[in-house]
Amino acid sequence: MPFEGYTVGCYLLDRLVEAGCDHLFGVPGDFNLRFLDDVMAHPTMKWVGTANELNAGYAADGYARLRGLGAITTTCGVGELSALNGVAGSAAESVPVIHIAGATSTKSQSNRELLHHTLGDGNHNHFLHISAEVCCVAVMLTPENCLTEIDRVVTEVLYRKKPGYIALPMNLAEMTVKPPAAKLVRREPECSPDAVEAFKLAVTSRLGSARNPAVLVGHLVHRFRLSKQVDQLLENVRIPFAPATLGKGAVSEHLENYVGTYLAGDKPCPAKSVVESADVCISIGVELVDCVTSLFRQKIDPLNTIDIQPFFAKVGDQIFHQVPMEVAVRVVEEAALEFHSNWSTEYPQAEEFIRPDSNTTLDLAHVWNEIQAGLRPNDIVVVDLGTSAFSSVLLRLPEGADYFCQHLWASIGYSLPAALGAQVAEPNRRVVCIVGDGAAQMTVQELGLSARYNLHPTYLLINNDGYTIERYIRGWDSSYNDVASWEWTGLARNLCKGNEPRTRVIDSVGGVLDALNEKNDKMLFAEVLIGKFDGPLRSAVPLPGKPANLK
Repeated sequence: MPFEGYTVGCYLLDRLVEAGCDHLFGVPGDFNLRFLDDVMAHPTMKWVGTANELNAGYAADGYARLRGLGAITTTCGVGELSALNGVAGSAAESVPVIHIAGATSTKSQSNRELLHHTLGDGNHNHFLHISAEVCCVAVMLTPENCLTEIDRVVTEVLYRKKPGYIALPMNLAEMTVKPPAAKLVRREPECSPDAVEAFKLAVTSRLGSARNPAVLVGHLVHRFRLSKQVDQLLENVRIPFAPATLGKGAVSEHLENYVGTYLAGDKPCPAKSVVESADVCISIGVELVDCVTSLFRQKIDPLNTIDIQPFFAKVGDQIFHQVPMEVAVRVVEEAALEFHSNWSTEYPQAEEFIRPDSNTTLDLAHVWNEIQAGLRPNDIVVVDLGTSAFSSVLLRLPEGADYFCQHLWASIGYSLPAALGAQVAEPNRRVVCIVGDGAAQMTVQELGLSARYNLHPTYLLINNDGYTIERYIRGWDSSYNDVASWEWTGLARNLCKGNEPRTRVIDSVGGVLDALNEKNDKMLFAEVLIGKFDGPLRSAVPLPGKPANLK
């Protein structure tokens, strides 16, 4: 390591690598430079420098969804506040990311020095307190607590699947310490044998009398790394199942008992009919937020629900604390295997994309049908907010595919850097990012990362000349929903100087499928031209659409 000796920074990096994170995203600044020297010298940790701190947060989120842990580093104040929106998104959607902020020295803090990147009032803890609002644990390291606090942050983040924050003072970054004497013991969920037994009796009673149960799958299945276990349940029992909007991609969708994405509300939907008519709804890792419930219009009776959460479970109105999700799913599978011969094995066909009105005019119906046809097994599909997010819920993912969309936090522009983070995490898989022109204008500068690190995602930029999804909410023809017109393919080439992507402008039927059939040996950036008012093919929430008084 540089400057001789094993430092606090070295200790922190070793703990990250031990936990499965061997890439660090971020931006250098004068308060984290000494720490970055250790990053560059580390035998395993790799540096991924981003165009700005917000994009680093988004990229780390995409990385963490695949690896189980992501990390970013920023300088204090200006850098960490720029990253905070990305970190907050990880908090909302339960993605474990550790934010390491280079901080002022402990001497400067005790002397209340009026330093740059602070608020100039002598208080150096403002940003610690701000981050504490969106992180499950936030600490300012000191010479006395630094090693124990690093271990505590890593342990809590892995346990709770939420972001953590570490403020690393400049002088501590070069303080020498001893390496870890042993590997961290991961914190396991509390499990009460008595509670598990009581839960088992309640589940057996409910499923024993059931005739048409169904499973609703949420995003926490994915975050708590239980996708394979739930896949096993669904494959062994063949019970009809639907992912919630947030849970799409959490389980395999190639099974015959997949009935589509659950979309509440008034519009007919096969998955909604199955889930809401079930005499027992087995809800696994679901949070009933607005984008899952179509603004709280779900018709799922809590008294007929087996609700499995990360650290507890419920059967009807009876709650069972200290029954972890992994154990609860196992209990449900054992009971289901006993009774499933009494259940129907007829499953409705999942809702599909509508057929295009015209065979010659490119519209969103053509685009999404071609995306469906062009996806491959093991693809990583990253979708941005807006018409793309709403339409994408009708995709049927190929076997082994992952799907990311920040439905809950809903920060436009997320997908573009998140796709790059996903590509860093899984360099041998194809990443397909679908993003609108308005969203892309937020974070497009990060395309340069592809050239710098020789990444090869496929970008489909849906250019509908502004914020079309907002037009469907309000301001149908208002200028506040317009955005500047950019020459997108030229911009993509300019941002990737020296390692330019292949580019396409698609304005005809078949062009999207042709793009997805290209060889995935370098980045592809395709601009897809559709109509300004070509709205989402499906919506998880009610959209007013075009005002009746407009012709």
